[in-house]
Amino acid sequence: MIKHYNSYQIFSLLILFIYLSASVQGQDWERLNDTPFLKHHSNGFGFGDKAYVFEGTFGDDGPNGVSNEVWEYDAPSDTWTRIEDFPGPGRAISIGDELDGKYYHGFGRGASGFLNDLWVYDPVDNSHRELPACPCVGRTHPAFIAYKGKIHMGSGSTASGDTDDWWEFDIATEVWTQKQDIPGGNRHHPFFFENEDKVYLGGGHVDNWLEYDLLTEQWNEIDNTPRGRVAGSQLTYNGLGFLIGGDDAQHNHVPSEETFMSYDPDEDEWTFLTPLPNGSRWANSSFIINNELYYFGGLSDIIPGDVSMWKMNLNFLECLPAQNLTTTLVTDVSANIIWSQGGDDVESDTLKWRELGSSIWNLVPNPQAVYVLEGLSACTEYEMVITSQCESTLSASESVVFKTDGCCEVPELEIAEVEENGIALSWEPVLAVEEFELRWRDVDDMQVWKSIVLTDQNFDIPDLQACTEYEVQLNITCASGEVVSGTSYFILTKGCGACLDNSYCDTPAQFDGSLIFINEVGINDYVNTSGNDGGYGNFVVRDGEAIKLGEDFSLTLDPGLTDQGFPSAFTVWIDYDGDGSFENDELAYQVFNVGQTITKTLTMPADATPGLTRMRVFFGIFSDNNPCEVGAFSLGEAEDYCIVIEEPLSAVQDVEQEELLKVFPNPFNSSISIESELFNQSNNAYALTVRNILGETFIHMEDFNPQARLDLSTIPNGLYLLSMQVDGRVHSVKLLKQE
Repeated sequence: MIKHYNSYQIFSLLILFIYLSASVQGQDWERLNDTPFLKHHSNGFGFGDKAYVFEGTFGDDGPNGVSNEVWEYDAPSDTWTRIEDFPGPGRAISIGDELDGKYYHGFGRGASGFLNDLWVYDPVDNSHRELPACPCVGRTHPAFIAYKGKIHMGSGSTASGDTDDWWEFDIATEVWTQKQDIPGGNRHHPFFFENEDKVYLGGGHVDNWLEYDLLTEQWNEIDNTPRGRVAGSQLTYNGLGFLIGGDDAQHNHVPSEETFMSYDPDEDEWTFLTPLPNGSRWANSSFIINNELYYFGGLSDIIPGDVSMWKMNLNFLECLPAQNLTTTLVTDVSANIIWSQGGDDVESDTLKWRELGSSIWNLVPNPQAVYVLEGLSACTEYEMVITSQCESTLSASESVVFKTDGCCEVPELEIAEVEENGIALSWEPVLAVEEFELRWRDVDDMQVWKSIVLTDQNFDIPDLQACTEYEVQLNITCASGEVVSGTSYFILTKGCGACLDNSYCDTPAQFDGSLIFINEVGINDYVNTSGNDGGYGNFVVRDGEAIKLGEDFSLTLDPGLTDQGFPSAFTVWIDYDGDGSFENDELAYQVFNVGQTITKTLTMPADATPGLTRMRVFFGIFSDNNPCEVGAFSLGEAEDYCIVIEEPLSAVQDVEQEELLKVFPNPFNSSISIESELFNQSNNAYALTVRNILGETFIHMEDFNPQARLDLSTIPNGLYLLSMQVDGRVHSVKLLKQE
């Protein structure tokens, strides 16, 4: 409910907010200038008002994807400068950490293999010095913690796979010593940080988090909340460990609310902090300058080629605000407000809420954990925020906007089930709606609508045709009498064949195609130039390219590469038996290290199942022969196509089929005539359709008289399929329009 306060209470609250507003700690990310490079797996550190960033890969890193670059960032001017190159071997996916104003770094993958070297960089005189190499196998992205005069290093990817060894380098004596292996199994690119006499690591595709006691040299398990998380960046600040971005154990980008986390070793407790802008990034970079966290680099799950850079003032950690502010049980006049308590230093909270756009806030001091706002207006947007007081400092939660019920708005249609002859639909109830009108029509017959008026929120559309596209619309009549039309939904009924009827696995959507993608796919005469589709392209249509059983067909694959830093592979699966899944024996073709267009002749197995089936094409790095998983890396793209597997025709049947339907001239430039022995001498009309090779309908006529010429002057040049239904059967012929 809305609480009421006397004028003295309101005046006191206003004075408090004015007095403390200057000290409200920011917990929002501030955007800076973009980085002049696009890198992932770079690493660096802050020193004074500057930061220094090493290596990384992609961009202009050459055919091996390795780099010697060193960049200097100046915080006061928000500018980057490339300084003298690192003198050691160029590399990618290296690692480093700062200690006492110097940066220790090494390992990674060089042009000729995995590295095990170690270097120290001094920003005071811009000097590089090589230290004794680790007497261990070379590796990429291990855990690497410079702390208390030692470097603690272990895990990572080697030429033989991931490892779990653990090493210590004494900076004073420059001696390496192998220690007890890391428990939990082999891993790579884990997160790590330190506090007091312990160092911490976890994740790296392995579902456990650990502390290593420097005094007893024993491993112990800690809170496992991040689980198998991998490939982000990490920092230690004021005794807390921070995780920034990264992927989960399956290399899916982590959800937005999990992108920025802190770990308190004293409490063995994780806290979710203000999410990263633009979603998570794989293999990002970060550093701290003067209590401010800077974040950049890596590969974004939202913006391909994201070069934006951001910073956040970490002083807000001294007064953590309330989190997860949201609403529940929203009606037209009320809403329940819920949230999670802020930090332990919070002395009091205040809920601020207002109608969106208003300049006046309503103030509720120390609200209950579930607070009920009542007396709200229907169909109105409200904004709310919780401020938390810690002594003389205020922090604020994220501002949240919600809308009360009572709007007369068309709800979204939920497609519950699609069959050959029916579509089951449902939708949410709407308080201000008197009745719903559901209507539908065949897309090939756009003139005739069928409709039904309902008060319920579900309906099964009956008596539909198989393999037919329908336009479906939900309209509403409001309590005020106003009629509002909804959005059109286009739904294809089943009965087309396996390619469209079956539910194929859709995990290829996890791919990131910003750097490696499928540029073009060709199947015989069919060519699809798609470019970058953001990780997945769905090009399934009702009329796929026809391939006969036992016959050869041509497959053309053109890669789209912005960099060749990793070995790439094209992999093609065809669902030969049309059962809706890709089995091991349905791997049709695979080729590695692709840098240019490939054309391959394949043969359709004689025992394949005739009908419309699906072909899946992958192009990415380190393909692992799994059509439903992205594998160890998510760089790349997948595309789906339909093909028609046909029964072979005998020579006699081929001649008969050609003679059933004759078109001339062919090729043509404006109009054609059609002849067939199936036509009788009367003026009977026949159904006629002209589609392009993508299955898009350009002309459909239910009553075409073959005695007349067919005007095709308005369609673009290209290859088409003309189909006519005669005596209950569909007969087709290919057309070519050209000038």
